[in-house]
Amino acid sequence: MVGIGLGATPNAMANMTAVTQHYGASPKAFIVVPLAGAFFIDIVNSVVIRLFIDLLA
Repeated sequence: MVGIGLGATPNAMANMTAVTQHYGASPKAFIVVPLAGAFFIDIVNSVVIRLFIDLLA
């Protein structure tokens, strides 16, 4: 859900850069946040796509 919460990838990177400038650098966050967001959105998308296929079929 992180990707949806932050918007598109360029917007997400701009948000993370702004947070980094305010609070300081966190290299782990730049790795963990996008990966976790991508993982969760992939799981959610697979469920949603399957539900729509079942609904329309």
